Amino acid sequence: MAQGHESRRINEEPSMAAPDFSCTLADQTVMEGLRVVLSCCGKGDPQPNMTWYHQGHEVVSNQRVTFMQDGENLSLVLQSALLSDQGCFQCVLCNCAGKASCQGHLQVIAAVPIPIEDAPLVEKVTCEAIVLSWKPPKIFMALTAGITYAVQYQADGQGPWIVLASRVVATSYTAPSLSPGSHYRFRILLVTPQGCSSPSPPSTPCLLPGNKVEPPHSSGNGAKKRGASHWSLIPPRVYILPFPSRLPPPKPIPTSSPLLAPPSSSLAPPSFSGMYGDTW
Repeated sequence: MAQGHESRRINEEPSMAAPDFSCTLADQTVMEGLRVVLSCCGKGDPQPNMTWYHQGHEVVSNQRVTFMQDGENLSLVLQSALLSDQGCFQCVLCNCAGKASCQGHLQVIAAVPIPIEDAPLVEKVTCEAIVLSWKPPKIFMALTAGITYAVQYQADGQGPWIVLASRVVATSYTAPSLSPGSHYRFRILLVTPQGCSSPSPPSTPCLLPGNKVEPPHSSGNGAKKRGASHWSLIPPRVYILPFPSRLPPPKPIPTSSPLLAPPSSSLAPPSFSGMYGDTW
């Protein structure tokens, strides 16, 4: 009987499991100033204690750095990444049954905008739009957030550069609503939270198919008009507004008219209706 009770007590003892990670930390590349979440998944029995390290030094939570543990989901949150946050992060789980750890590398890129080195490529030209593509600076290629692009264009190789689009997230853009028959050049600017870079080299000029529509403009005593094969001068149009050739003679004022009466406060204001007729 004593042996039976002893066997029952052994079976009733709680099981213990050393910590283990089902999902480890992944390497990340982020831009300075953005929010970063380093996450992994781990468990143990009893529930292990979680400790984070950066470059071998224990990380202490504060207003910028917080820890989160929701069941098996473990994370370290940086509200605003600093350049000094770059390096190796390590998550350590420990309980009475054992210890486990995993690590990942964080790369923090300065938010100073760097110009795009190469000119944008014209991928496709249709009657209605031009499709562009470009490559970001190599240091920004691994980023998934924090940078956008602005697209500028210049028509017929003259005049100012005009912003066609801003806050473009992708590295390609379809330029719509362009005038047919014009040559266009494009250039790209990289935008970060700290500002805008200088523009990239311009693309090669490309012609949007179609007949060019140009507004008429004056030259000398005539105006230019688009002919079948050339511009020719035609006399300007003169618009004449209708106006009466002569005015009707005024009607004589009768001697009994109120206009000739001496001023009196009892007299009503004179009426001028019909004095010069209703029509000319």
